[in-house]
Amino acid sequence: MPLTVRRAIEVANDTLGGTAPAAMAGRQLLTTAGQLMEGAYEWRYLRRTTQSIAYRPQFSGSLATYDETAKTLTLVGAWSAYTFVPGDTLSVTLSGTSFGTYRVSAKVSDDVLTIDSDLTGVPLLPIIDFTMDTGRVALPSDFGRLIRLEGKDSFLTRAYPSNTSDIQRLQTSATPGNGYRIAYAVEYNSATPTSQPVPTLRLWPTPDITDFEALGATYSREWPDLTSDDDYIPIPPYMEPLFLQYARVVATGCDGGEDATRAATLMMDLTDRIRGSRMFADATGRDVATHPDAGLVMGGAMRPSRISGGYDPLDVGNDAFLFASEA
Repeated sequence: MPLTVRRAIEVANDTLGGTAPAAMAGRQLLTTAGQLMEGAYEWRYLRRTTQSIAYRPQFSGSLATYDETAKTLTLVGAWSAYTFVPGDTLSVTLSGTSFGTYRVSAKVSDDVLTIDSDLTGVPLLPIIDFTMDTGRVALPSDFGRLIRLEGKDSFLTRAYPSNTSDIQRLQTSATPGNGYRIAYAVEYNSATPTSQPVPTLRLWPTPDITDFEALGATYSREWPDLTSDDDYIPIPPYMEPLFLQYARVVATGCDGGEDATRAATLMMDLTDRIRGSRMFADATGRDVATHPDAGLVMGGAMRPSRISGGYDPLDVGNDAFLFASEA
């Protein structure tokens, strides 16, 4: 029978012989337990895949009207096909010359866009031309950590992880070649300075085509919000005993009351003991056995990897390995 939030709370409370302190009671206690457990090991049950990640091509417009008070740009129908992603930027241009790059705050309608700051030093205000940089792509709402990014063989043969600083350098100084290579980095961007950041994928070079199945990603999901006592704990059955043990540990740590240092020390000691326990070893063994990395199937056989303990699906050009069908 699947483990419910209500049942897990009962187990945690039984450990204390009562209810945990209000600051760490109920679903908050289980969230802390889940985050501790899932952060203790590279669990394969957390892996998810995206169906597709759509490219959003860069595009331009002219003769938009800028409202200085509302910080809006208005141009009829200009943003009808545009989907806002936090981190998107807009460059103000005139005769091919840029007069600054500004962060987009929101898409108000197909005709109106809001930017995050005043336009200064731009000739011919309030009429401007613009170029939208849409090199950022929204990631799934349950995104936790990116494992791998891959693209269609028709236009992409290699994607490599980078960072925001390197992508900025590439964006300003490098010229995209004829090869099919793309750099990517995960950013957390907010629509406004005080809004919740969301994960976005920054790409270089900025796509110049629309492709709704351009990329696919393997990622680890993050612990979700538990909104009801009738929710199920989002773990496979073989993880339930271990999760309940973490819930007991968090409850025991909370028993430190107002002595936060004592509670934190106790919780750290107990979580270390769990990681060295037979229960933890059993869970990791079952997790690996349930989700084996067998290898990349190509040409009717699995291609091995030079990397110990895994395989590299991008390592498709190494002649040192032969497929079984080629041997």
